[in-house]
Amino acid sequence: MAFMNTIQLLCRNITAIILLSFTAMFASCDNDDDNINEEPLPEEPQPVERTILAYIWGDIDGESGLVLSNSQLDYINKMEAGWDDSYAGSLYVYIDPSPMFVQFENPVLLKIKRDDTPAIVSEVVKEYEPIGTHGDIARYPEVQNDVRAIAPAKSYGTYAFRTWQRHTPIWPKR
Repeated sequence: MAFMNTIQLLCRNITAIILLSFTAMFASCDNDDDNINEEPLPEEPQPVERTILAYIWGDIDGESGLVLSNSQLDYINKMEAGWDDSYAGSLYVYIDPSPMFVQFENPVLLKIKRDDTPAIVSEVVKEYEPIGTHGDIARYPEVQNDVRAIAPAKSYGTYAFRTWQRHTPIWPKR
């Protein structure tokens, strides 16, 4: 009998120890995230209906650079003036600026924002290092991939035009 009492006492003690252990474990696991210094994860961009990339490049050397710089500025200003924030999409412009272009020294990718002023107020999304030949379309695949990563959409469009003395747009073949 004494042996049975010892076993029952031992079982009660083991049960009590297990219950106290669980209580201590759960009590210490309160969500004490105040001390964790984590930055919130950036929101993934939600796909829009359509994203359009206007790719502007050109042979802009010598005295014609100032005229073409003004043309590039005019193209972007017209896009800003014509843009409506209620459109179910986004418009990005890659510009390989003329050496005479004052606002941007290097090629940039802009997200067009509505504006009626002569200044370019669109957001610079990415700045690129200049490539060897000014006005080279070789960067197009990189820019296209950047736009797809930055601005996911259900469909995409491209308007590519090359600026030179005649200011003639060139449409890519599909």
